[in-house]
Amino acid sequence: MEAVIRPYVDAVFKHIFGSEANKETVLRSFLNDLLKKTEPVPIKELTLLNSNLAKKYEYDKLSVLDIAAR
Repeated sequence: MEAVIRPYVDAVFKHIFGSEANKETVLRSFLNDLLKKTEPVPIKELTLLNSNLAKKYEYDKLSVLDIAAR
């Protein structure tokens, strides 16, 4: 049986697009292709940020993004 990697699974998507090793090639190319009709200037530099969103109140639910970048 052949293993299939599905990029729409959260962990796989995060590994492909949210890792330091892939940010300058895969993520930047993906974002530039996605935004090329709305953003005239391509993205030249990316910084990956902490993807865990801080709780404002103790009873808030923890939120985790697949990718957070600037």
